[in-house]
Amino acid sequence: MRKVYFQNEHTTIIYNKEASLGTVTCHGEVIGTDFREAILICLDMIDRFELKCLIGDNSKCKAIASADLEWCQEVLLPQLALGPVLKVALLLSQSEARHGVIELVVDKENSMGQKLFIRSLPDETEALAWFMEPG
Repeated sequence: MRKVYFQNEHTTIIYNKEASLGTVTCHGEVIGTDFREAILICLDMIDRFELKCLIGDNSKCKAIASADLEWCQEVLLPQLALGPVLKVALLLSQSEARHGVIELVVDKENSMGQKLFIRSLPDETEALAWFMEPG
């Protein structure tokens, strides 16, 4: 069952504990402290419910600011590497999608030799199908 974890005028964060899935949907322009607050709330949700999969839906959002992307590399990626998430699907905005497909594999910082897979996909249906694939 999907439940809203956080919602404001720019961001909706939903989780489904049974499916071990979180979804972050951004609307309009989410930058700076609003963007970072949403990410930190999302990280809290992931840890609280030990979610394995995450959809970052920026399809209705303007492009992410370069300073916020740098912050993601410095803060978000290391936190995801420490946490339970194994797959992140990014649904990109039209402006971001023009920059090409994102695929990233990060070694998780645990003793199980796991990896964190991040991939851009066109829609939620493809993301859910990818989550069901082994590995």
